[in-house]
Amino acid sequence: MKKVILILLSVALLLTLFSGCSSSKDSGDSEKAGTVGGEVEGTPAEEDFNETSVLNLVWGGSAGDDIFESPWRDNQCLMWDMVSDTLIKYDVGGNSFVNRLATDWSMSDDALEYTFKIREDATWHDGEPVTAEDVVFSFNAMFRDPHAVFKQNYTSIEGSNAVIEGEADLVSGIELNDNVVTFKLSSPNSLFTHHLCRMVILPKHLLGDVEADKVSIDETFWTKPILCGPYKIDQVSFANYCTAVPYEGYYGSQPAIKNVTFTSYRVGGAEAEAAAFIAGELDYRNTSSGANDIAFANNVVSQNPDLTYDLIPSTYYREFQFNTVGSTDGKYNDDMQKKEVRQAINLLLDKEALANFYEGQGLALSTGVSPLSDEYNADIPLFKRDIGKAKELLKGANFDFDRTVRIVYYYDDQKTTDFMELVKQNLADGGIKADATLLTGDLDAAIDVQRNWDILYAGSATSSFFENYAYLLPGSIYDNYFGDTEYRNETFRPLWNGYLEAKNNEEMKYYLDKLQAEALDYCIDIPVYTLSRVAIYNKNKLFFDPEWHEHREYALNFGDWGFDQWRLMK
Repeated sequence: MKKVILILLSVALLLTLFSGCSSSKDSGDSEKAGTVGGEVEGTPAEEDFNETSVLNLVWGGSAGDDIFESPWRDNQCLMWDMVSDTLIKYDVGGNSFVNRLATDWSMSDDALEYTFKIREDATWHDGEPVTAEDVVFSFNAMFRDPHAVFKQNYTSIEGSNAVIEGEADLVSGIELNDNVVTFKLSSPNSLFTHHLCRMVILPKHLLGDVEADKVSIDETFWTKPILCGPYKIDQVSFANYCTAVPYEGYYGSQPAIKNVTFTSYRVGGAEAEAAAFIAGELDYRNTSSGANDIAFANNVVSQNPDLTYDLIPSTYYREFQFNTVGSTDGKYNDDMQKKEVRQAINLLLDKEALANFYEGQGLALSTGVSPLSDEYNADIPLFKRDIGKAKELLKGANFDFDRTVRIVYYYDDQKTTDFMELVKQNLADGGIKADATLLTGDLDAAIDVQRNWDILYAGSATSSFFENYAYLLPGSIYDNYFGDTEYRNETFRPLWNGYLEAKNNEEMKYYLDKLQAEALDYCIDIPVYTLSRVAIYNKNKLFFDPEWHEHREYALNFGDWGFDQWRLMK
């Protein structure tokens, strides 16, 4: 599996704070999937639905050939939304929270204490009751688990860092009183409840005796995990397919679709997925992969008239990151340590042309925030290529034009190869010689340890525009090649904390504006273009609430999918 540069602090804006981009629709077909019950014109009659048909989805969640990948590590398909549960979720419209394993919750006036009452009618798929102890266990286990990549979301809880660093076994800021769990924060965190929407709870009675570093990879459990969502895993054939069926003991409404099959396309990749869509063997796909390409969508839709797609506004973007630390092969170009050189390279890029490699899906960026969003810093002019200014900056920085800048990338498709040729030409317009090399093998070692590169072309998988700036903070994987940790801590940490501790929308906007301006000046990371997420589905077979596709992709990752409303046609 390719390494995607993930920001480990997976945080996102509350959906009620700022208005975002509206979704774009495929203009080639006006008939869309709709909410069951006749709210959307063209919804079939009840007798037209098929209770015995199968919903075919992509399986992107196996960690290898014999176990599932824990949702604490990654979430590449709809499976975890179907078979697991969290304390709360966003509603289908993404406008407010709905209770899940919690039946009630409250926040103190100083925003430092959150109390959740855990429901008493939820059970695990083996029939055992879900308890408040499971919630407390899950958080403590996550902080101890070296494989849990989202733990930084919750470090505002008192004592969490002590557990992460091995100085304590239990988080002091989590208290249990009968069926009530209380979280005490060391400082206000305006996004704490948002984080909880993706914190999957695991069963203590099955994992409580597992060693801390094995919770996410315990073979006994993850061969066929027992969770507490509306569906339960039924059959498993690693790493080919697995099936899910409704869990009859689920506390909420029963799913309307009775049979779900998840098929793995690890072998064959995007080409195999395309063939499956065209053959009518796939019904829905919205996760990031080689299939998240408008050309891919147009190809399959043109060959199967039952298919359509929506473009979902996204915070995902492609970027160039600079190595300011050095390499292990002695060929590092230390001009990358000069801010003016980084700024010049930014100005040399023809971002409009680069975004047009994904015409209709890509949008050129000036900052890590979409220029179409209300969260964009309006004081920053929209990006405009400026070769003359770039040359002045290079000259002023005494740039060595005789040295070659080494660019590396890990996307192995032809489009990226062509993309790199244009990038090299862009830099050549300013007098910069550049090579571009595809990384293969152990990407972690090549990127983070060997660092035999000057510029990295990467993708940033985030769930908010604010999150796009987590790379600026020291203490993450980016320290391996960004350097300047003291400067980054002094400059960006106060802005980051100010946003999290903000008391209203205006304060949050102020700090995000400052982050955009300071990051643009520092220019350790160049946002090039953002990509909308492509959701492909069989419009003549699958009916669901289309409101999901009217919101940014973080609503998909943190919300209640309403599977009791999903239906299949005969």
